[in-house]
Amino acid sequence: MVTLVVKAFNKLKWVVPVVKRLTLVLCLLAPLGARAGEMVVQDFDKGPQDPGLTGTFQDDKGSTVNWRFKENSKRKGDWFFAFQYRMKANGSCGFWCRAGDGSDGQDWGKHSALVFHLFSKSQVALKVSFTDSLGRVFEATAPTAGGSGKWEKVTVPLSGFKAEEGGGAPALEAVRSVTFSPQNPNRAWFAIDKLVLAE
Repeated sequence: MVTLVVKAFNKLKWVVPVVKRLTLVLCLLAPLGARAGEMVVQDFDKGPQDPGLTGTFQDDKGSTVNWRFKENSKRKGDWFFAFQYRMKANGSCGFWCRAGDGSDGQDWGKHSALVFHLFSKSQVALKVSFTDSLGRVFEATAPTAGGSGKWEKVTVPLSGFKAEEGGGAPALEAVRSVTFSPQNPNRAWFAIDKLVLAE
């Protein structure tokens, strides 16, 4: 009996290092911006080559915006979106980004929260909105973040988004874009990266 166990163990010894190597390869192939159960909405890495990836807007009261894509100094090819604004009293401004790489939109139905990473030297309050498959706008106020001197993870539950007009639940089969509107008065600078959907 002991001999049979030893022989079986010797046959299986090669499995352990193979499994370890396979696990390492799979980890290296996993995208930086998404974990298991997440779906990338936008990581901005194609921004410099894709002019249709984002757009900005501002009021007619004199508010101004400036933006650019910036590359992470520690990871070549990892880009993020930097946004600077000066908002007049009772004004509005912001930017939108495409959901996914194509123009057909994304199915958000199996997810529960919109997650993004924010960097700012001061605290930033953002209103986040998206247009559902039926053309209705749904918006939510994201938790205030920034001021820590490092990237911060911000989570906005999809259940917290309310219709801009009327009511009802959003149709999530083909969401095409996400909009960020700063709520802080005066002016500020912040950066957004790794926008994903969590289960």
